[in-house]
Amino acid sequence: MGTVHAQRLEPPPSNGPDFGALGEEVEFVEVEPEAQQEIMENKDMIVQHVHFNGLGRTRDDVIMYEIGDVFKARNIFEVMRKSHKASEKLLHLGIFRQVDILIHTCQGDDMLHNGLDVIFEVTELRRLMGSYNTMVGNNEGSMGLSLKLPNLLGCSEKVTFEFSYGTKETPYDLSFFKSQPGNFKRNLSVNMYKVTGQFPWSSLWEADRACPLCTVFPYGKVATTIKLEGG
Repeated sequence: MGTVHAQRLEPPPSNGPDFGALGEEVEFVEVEPEAQQEIMENKDMIVQHVHFNGLGRTRDDVIMYEIGDVFKARNIFEVMRKSHKASEKLLHLGIFRQVDILIHTCQGDDMLHNGLDVIFEVTELRRLMGSYNTMVGNNEGSMGLSLKLPNLLGCSEKVTFEFSYGTKETPYDLSFFKSQPGNFKRNLSVNMYKVTGQFPWSSLWEADRACPLCTVFPYGKVATTIKLEGG
C-alpha cells in the first residue's frame, strides 16, 4: 500500500496572518470541516506531470497502463484517490516491493496555476530471489530449493523454479507467468514439471511429466480458466 503525502498548495505568509491593529475587534469565523472539504473538491485541479523515481529494468509502457487514470482527476481528492488506486495496481504487478506517492504543485516553465505533479517512489524487487529448506516426515527426508526471477525482461513477467531432492521422490517445477498490461486478471502461464513416487508395496516407481498451458481471463464477475496439458 502506498503512502500519500500532499503538500500545501498555498503556503501561509512568512510573517503570519494579519489580524489588524491592536485594540481592534477581530471576528473569527469557524469553517466546518465539511465546508472545507467541499471547497477543495470544487477547486479545479489537473495533473500535468507524473514522475517515477526508482525504476530500473521496468519498461515505461507497462507503467503507463496502470497510471492512466491519474490524469483524469479534476480536484485534489480525485488526484489522491486515483493515485492511491494506481499504487495498488503497481503492487499487484508483483514487481515492486514498495510504492510511495508524493503530490505537490507543478514546477517548471509550463506550469499552470492549478497544475499538480505526482511522483511515485518505487522500489523494485531484486532480480533473483530464492529460498532453501529441508523437510522430514513419513519416513522420508528431502531438501527443497526455490528460485524466482521477477520482472525478468521488464514486462512484469515472472519465472519460478522449484526443485526438491528426497529419498523417495525428486520433483521439479519450472513455470513462466505473464499478465496482460493494464489488466492483471488476464494472464498466461506455462509450466513444466516432473513428479516421481515410490510404491514399496508394489515394487513400482512412478514418474509423471507434463507441460500445461493455462490462461485466465475475467468473464463477467467470475474468472475463467482454460488449461491444456500434455505429457
